[in-house]
Amino acid sequence: MDYPKSVPSVGLVNGKFVDENPVTGTPGSLVPAAWGNAVTQEILSILGAAGITPSETENDQLLKAIRGKFLFVTEPQFAATKAAATTEFVQRALGSFAGGRGVSGSEVLTGADIGKRLELSAGVTVTLPASSSVPNGSAILISAGPVSLTSRVTVAAGDQLAMNNLAVAVPYLLAAGGDFLVIREGNVWRCHLGSETLRTASVFAAIFGPDANQVLPSGWTFKIGHASTSGSAGTVPITFPVAFPTACMYVGAIYAGGGSATNPSLCQSGIPSRTGFTGYLTNVAGNNAAVTSGGYNWLAIGY
Repeated sequence: MDYPKSVPSVGLVNGKFVDENPVTGTPGSLVPAAWGNAVTQEILSILGAAGITPSETENDQLLKAIRGKFLFVTEPQFAATKAAATTEFVQRALGSFAGGRGVSGSEVLTGADIGKRLELSAGVTVTLPASSSVPNGSAILISAGPVSLTSRVTVAAGDQLAMNNLAVAVPYLLAAGGDFLVIREGNVWRCHLGSETLRTASVFAAIFGPDANQVLPSGWTFKIGHASTSGSAGTVPITFPVAFPTACMYVGAIYAGGGSATNPSLCQSGIPSRTGFTGYLTNVAGNNAAVTSGGYNWLAIGY
């Protein structure tokens, strides 16, 4: 759209319309019908696109159209063009989290999950989107269910998961009820808050006392304790203060004195389970006969 410069004798001054001046005898500019119709049609086209019925008595319809919700199109997610950004686009990309959903089964997340809160059911493992498929700064808030140490987060091949500049082994075991905010930085998904804080304060914190427990950021868990036996068979069942989520891989024991044998006793343990094991003492000097009383310290390692 432009002034009707090509119309002969239209009477534009400096490229614009002017009024007639009877005092000086200067004629006014002509307004050709084609030009007036074109200007009107330009405005009507905008009203039509906005879904507004033109009215001769309303003088703010163009403003309503511009402020309405039908003229502008939200660009695709992650678009980096010079198109106007709608509030929907801005909110999705940089604003508050745009909704959320529950995850009831293990799955690979996609770009559609960026900017959302995902709540994992017990036992679910989610794989973060490949870093090459989403822009830097992409964020996902993952919430674990209430069941302790059963939900996990892992990454695509070639990507890393990190906390405080420290790479974390995957799949990473989430704290029960914890929130886990990950943000893409290069090929690293970095945890900036949430579950790391919760786990440091709770799950990672050691349980001190006669039976102790310590979980490392990688998920490896150490348990230690003391056992005493007074039975004729020299055996004593041990129940861990907190069960291993997956498996107990190793149990070792060392004699702690107090036994009835005249020589140090040999400490042994049966095959461990997630919840405990059975240990016993034998007399080295007595053909491995059972020791009827005594004690031993034990160490269990698992994940």
